[in-house]
Amino acid sequence: MLIIEIILTAIAWKRGWRWRSLIPIGAGFGFGFLMGIAIGASGGDPEAAMGLGIIAEFLVLGSLIVLALRPPSRRAALATESAQDPETLSVHSEVHEGA
Repeated sequence: MLIIEIILTAIAWKRGWRWRSLIPIGAGFGFGFLMGIAIGASGGDPEAAMGLGIIAEFLVLGSLIVLALRPPSRRAALATESAQDPETLSVHSEVHEGA
């Protein structure tokens, strides 16, 4: 499953999601880590949480499929492009300095 998630993340990255494509995997690992800490601290049985882990895994996989199939909205793409454009940055800094 991890290999499929990595491939889908790479596809979503190339579709224009960039750093936002890493959020589902990070959230899934974070959830699993916190769930493991909670089960370990309470002395519970890790095998009992397997169902919840599988549900979380499919949620991550589903969100990555959506990101890989659908490019970001035009508004988000424009915001990303303007944030990376040096000319736009200089224009914004001039506007703020003049105010």
